[in-house]
Amino acid sequence: MTNAVSPGRPGATTRRAVLDAGRRMVESGGAASVSMRKLAAELGVAPPSIYRHAGSREQVLNQLVDELLAELGDIHASGATPAERVASIARTIRRQVRDHPELVSLAHELGRGPATSFPGQVALAREVTAAGLSGADAARAVRSVLFLVGGFILLEGLPPPPPGTPPTQSAWRKVNDDAIEPGLLAEMRKAPDTDDLFEFSLSRLLRSLL
Repeated sequence: MTNAVSPGRPGATTRRAVLDAGRRMVESGGAASVSMRKLAAELGVAPPSIYRHAGSREQVLNQLVDELLAELGDIHASGATPAERVASIARTIRRQVRDHPELVSLAHELGRGPATSFPGQVALAREVTAAGLSGADAARAVRSVLFLVGGFILLEGLPPPPPGTPPTQSAWRKVNDDAIEPGLLAEMRKAPDTDDLFEFSLSRLLRSLL
């Protein structure tokens, strides 16, 4: 979904060149890596040229969020059954955030995070309505799916532990507890497959909701 961009030509500044450079900075180092001086150095111009073509730093960052929202667009369900259609929306929401983690984080920093998730909320509301749910039950269904997806996004987006930090799987290898089923112990000693876990959790949730 990310548009390919090329480095700006030294000495030439346009709004497009500024935004492309800003996007590269955000995607590689987060919003904190963006400054007017760095943008100017990237494009080989003086800082006033950046202000003249794209505005202040905050305006540049907001324009990047505008473009992200335009790229995300509306979410359309696919599938033959209500569960398949809702699941397709959940997967799309998760994929969009995983494809643009720093830009979505930027949207939240600027107080525009809800706008990134709203198309998904609307798409889910349409599908649970089509499935026959209404009122509070329908709202709980929409929010349950959103919270499930959001939980995975949050946990998958956590920074890695410092080098040398043993994973919890190492701690499980030391557990010998007769109250825990041996097969479960063996599985907990393995690293989780988050994609498989997401599909498992989503299917069980939708089975109970729909």
